[in-house]
Amino acid sequence: MFRRITNRNFKPGELDRDGLIQELNNSAAGGVVAVSINAPIPGGLMAITSMPFNDLDAVERDEDSFLADADRITQRRALDSKCLSVRTIVWKTIEPFENNTGITPKYVMRTTIKAKPGKAQEIISNLKEGRNSLAEGSNRFSISTPINGNPEFVRVTGLMESLSVVGETVDRITANENLYRSSELIQERFRGVSRIIHRKV
Repeated sequence: MFRRITNRNFKPGELDRDGLIQELNNSAAGGVVAVSINAPIPGGLMAITSMPFNDLDAVERDEDSFLADADRITQRRALDSKCLSVRTIVWKTIEPFENNTGITPKYVMRTTIKAKPGKAQEIISNLKEGRNSLAEGSNRFSISTPINGNPEFVRVTGLMESLSVVGETVDRITANENLYRSSELIQERFRGVSRIIHRKV
């Protein structure tokens, strides 16, 4: 499984909610659009479009479709022109998110870890161990690594039904640093919380 994630940092006052939704709907792929209302960076609101694909061939087919469609290109240009920055990364899923409690996700919490050179695999092993140690029947976070971009990145993603659950999860992470064991493996990590505004199956 792979997931193409586009992060847009909109200029202040320029968030285009309808344009983001239309962009996803115009693709043959499914996915979600989420907005970080409480974005901890300069600029306007952050928006994240996440599209899952079974394999890289499916990613390539969507790219082919995009490049052959002048309307989609124009739409992408219009959205990007409202942004301070745009970044798209294809992530390979190492472990998928498991929704064992049957929640309807409302929030997405993504923690991007930048490993020290050559330490990404050790971090992944530690994260897998922490994931497997979670109580039986609980939701399990996903683990992914980038196909493009910095190879030292590792991303952990969890889906939650409310902001209070996000807060409880952050408290558990803070109290259990074994989840990210051994700070000597990590250069830095960044946590983003976004709210799902559109879902396409």
